[in-house]
Amino acid sequence: MSQLEKLAEQIEQLASQSKWDELIALEPALRDVVQETVAQTSEDDKPRLIATLTRLRSIYANAVQHAGSNRSESAQELTSVRRSLKAAQSYLNTSKF
Repeated sequence: MSQLEKLAEQIEQLASQSKWDELIALEPALRDVVQETVAQTSEDDKPRLIATLTRLRSIYANAVQHAGSNRSESAQELTSVRRSLKAAQSYLNTSKF
């Protein structure tokens, strides 16, 4: 298994576990490995490289979509908490009288 395929496995595991920070930390290494692999790939190995890169693109597309939906959910929750705090503050201000 090539270094790129090993890295793809690791990225797939991190994405399935929603470990976004670790996934982001691997991105520079992934770029380096992709550049190195592309430069060293022979014509016979191109279909395998294309399959691996397609797999990585799919993993990242799903990760971005999932992270985006999580971010939206978090933003909605934070908005709800902020409204609750504002309502509580308003109640406390009016109950002083």
